[in-house]
Amino acid sequence: ASNSNSSNNGVSYTFGGQWEPSKRLRVEAGYGNNRFITVEVTPFNRLHWITTYTNNDIGLNTGDTWNTSLNYSSRRSVLTASYSEATVTTQQLLLEQQIVETTDAFGNPIKDPLDNAILRNIGLPTLTDEVFVTKTADISFSFRTGKSNVNASASKVMRTFELSGNDEEVTRLSTSWDWKFSNLSSSSLSAGWQKTESDGVNAFSDRRYDFSASLTRNILARLNGSIRYQYIDQSSNDNLNSYSENRISANLSLQF
Repeated sequence: ASNSNSSNNGVSYTFGGQWEPSKRLRVEAGYGNNRFITVEVTPFNRLHWITTYTNNDIGLNTGDTWNTSLNYSSRRSVLTASYSEATVTTQQLLLEQQIVETTDAFGNPIKDPLDNAILRNIGLPTLTDEVFVTKTADISFSFRTGKSNVNASASKVMRTFELSGNDEEVTRLSTSWDWKFSNLSSSSLSAGWQKTESDGVNAFSDRRYDFSASLTRNILARLNGSIRYQYIDQSSNDNLNSYSENRISANLSLQF
């Protein structure tokens, strides 16, 4: 549902082409009532940057939009920064969620995907049948040594709901440390802070703190065991959104 005048029906057309003078530069552009230009550069092997500017007369997100992503990697670290704009629905975002992550920032497979389920994603918007415009800025840094991976990230999401006109803003900081202290055992620590603020008729302001610690052990060749502790505390000016949780869980995983 939307009462925004920024969405226009009609036939869209774009004519364009792509120019790639070298493996380090690519330019793609299109002109019509929906126009865009994409510039992708790789100044050196470790740095990759792609930016797209779009100006649409027809569609859900008319006017100017920007999307950009920068990635820098070294032998032991990965730095990623991105900004995106889109017009979406809650249902669309839910359908795009993967059940599990299969690789880390370095492209290595995650050995225990069940413990890294994106189902814990707490950055999803308020459940609504409205269309909304979302603007997202992310930055993350990962560093690894021989036995440890350290990750830190920050993000800000701004949403404008097109029927009610409400605005929602989510700010999140998180960090984690994974340590493989023996050939058969590993541990993981993570902590996060999140602030969610929404205006309008059902305005609310939430503050969330979370912490988890887990220990995983390779018991047999195909049998893994893990124990996990998780603490969450969320305070809100709406009592229905306030809660705290202490959870201990144990898990056995057998592959066959």
